[in-house]
Amino acid sequence: MIARLLIIALISGACWLAWLAWLPEQPPVAPVAVDIYVPPSEEDDGSRWRVITQRMVWKEAVEDLRRRLQRYGLKAQLMTRKEEVPLFVFDDARVFATLTEASQACLEWRRQGVECDPQKQDQHYKLAIGRYYIPEYARKHEQKLQQSGLGYTLDERTIRIPVMRFIFPAMPHKQAQAVWQQLRQMGVTQPVLMRQQDFERTYATKQ
Repeated sequence: MIARLLIIALISGACWLAWLAWLPEQPPVAPVAVDIYVPPSEEDDGSRWRVITQRMVWKEAVEDLRRRLQRYGLKAQLMTRKEEVPLFVFDDARVFATLTEASQACLEWRRQGVECDPQKQDQHYKLAIGRYYIPEYARKHEQKLQQSGLGYTLDERTIRIPVMRFIFPAMPHKQAQAVWQQLRQMGVTQPVLMRQQDFERTYATKQ
């Protein structure tokens, strides 16, 4: 009886080993790559940090961002100060003697989808066809003007005007980094994360 049980056990064990050998080897599970850009990590040394938005010129952009911050429950203070900013001035290459001639020429630009505004300069008229403070927008506009086939001029200058930024209260680095990340997820362009001491050195001086 015992011998019969041993034979059955040996046969069962052989069958189990054969079944394991038949199973295909399972490949290791690869980790899923997640592409998240975060600022350089800083040790929490007790210092305070600030999150600041990029400068804005148009009040419409400021009010739009203000509404979005309120929607997400983010509280920030609006800071206004004068800074030197680039200005890209696009004009029609021609000069017109009368407003009627300038207005007729404006129709050519508008047919190309370009906004046009006759402006009097001394004893003649010019056509303003674009004013931009952001280089990326200016480049896109110039590509549109080039496609139109009409002549234009571009004057790049630097002017000093009031600009606006939203600044968040000073907070520990981990908390500030969370705010910085949330702004990016909201689509806010290139928010800045900096130490409180750097903020004071850069922005505390009234201008």
